[in-house]
Amino acid sequence: MQVSPSEELSPYIKHYLFLDNAATDIQKLRLFSDGNTGVVFSFKSKLISEISNYEVKNYLPNSFLYGQLNGFKDIYSNDEIALIIVVFQPNGIHQLLGIPANEFLDAIVSIDAVFGKNGEILQDKLSEQSNNQTRIELLNQFFRNQISKKSQTNQVIINSSLDFIISNKGHFL
Repeated sequence: MQVSPSEELSPYIKHYLFLDNAATDIQKLRLFSDGNTGVVFSFKSKLISEISNYEVKNYLPNSFLYGQLNGFKDIYSNDEIALIIVVFQPNGIHQLLGIPANEFLDAIVSIDAVFGKNGEILQDKLSEQSNNQTRIELLNQFFRNQISKKSQTNQVIINSSLDFIISNKGHFL
């Protein structure tokens, strides 16, 4: 299920994705190189970053930020999953945190390294809820708080430029 954030968050966040799957065999999930960064919250099982000969090599944190990707990135699950993925606008993470997107290029970073203790608290609050509407409200409130902490800059030119590039699919004279 794909859900839009609250209107004031739309310059930063493209949408929230809710993914649930009860399968317990090995599943492959693919992160695409779409120019967006995102945060993944995993609730029912740990996701796997590397698997070889059906053996787990590396687990991912329960919640993590993935940066813009040069190519797709496969992650795996070998149990039931419940995920929330926050997909940011192409410049959303920079506007929100003041960290250039290239700092996260092809990276997967634990949420506490990005949002500190508040990121871990959000993970816990989200995992305590079963109602997606309540989870959306928690996400919206968390990111509203992030916006209130950031220094205000004039993003009009950047936003207009990005809107132009996106609406023209990168083709312009």
